[in-house]
Amino acid sequence: HDVFQEIDCTKCANCCRTLGPDFTEADITRIAKQFHMKLPAFEEMYLKTDEDGDKVFKAMPCPFLGED
Repeated sequence: HDVFQEIDCTKCANCCRTLGPDFTEADITRIAKQFHMKLPAFEEMYLKTDEDGDKVFKAMPCPFLGED
């Protein structure tokens, strides 16, 4: 968390445009709750399981990366 005091990631967002995170069940639960979605609906809309068995975004860049 200390790094975020030094770097404002919203100024660049390169990670969100080029690197896809793998999501843990806790991540999925937290994000789905934030969007008021049930887990299966969130996963169906945004995630897929990759060749390593990780949950990742279906498409890049990050679907939550907006104009702001």
